[in-house]
Amino acid sequence: CHGLDGAGSHVGNVPDMRRLGHFLRVPGGREFVIRVPGVMGSGLSDQQVADVTNWVLTTLAPASLPADHVPYDAAEVQRALHAAFVAA
Repeated sequence: CHGLDGAGSHVGNVPDMRRLGHFLRVPGGREFVIRVPGVMGSGLSDQQVADVTNWVLTTLAPASLPADHVPYDAAEVQRALHAAFVAA
């Protein structure tokens, strides 16, 4: 969907993963990144979601990360996913 370089596609409105770090700059953005359907439905453990998300951010989107970026951990992922299910 996002392509090998994470660039996304205008066809199907697939977002550019190279800009993912910009979400971390806005209120609710960290939680949004974890709550997107592709993450929530991935079947990965909380630690695996944290690891993959951190990899995407540091490998594909380093230029978009805020200077004070803190990597995700399993506890944060668990809280975000639980909150998403409660709100639904």
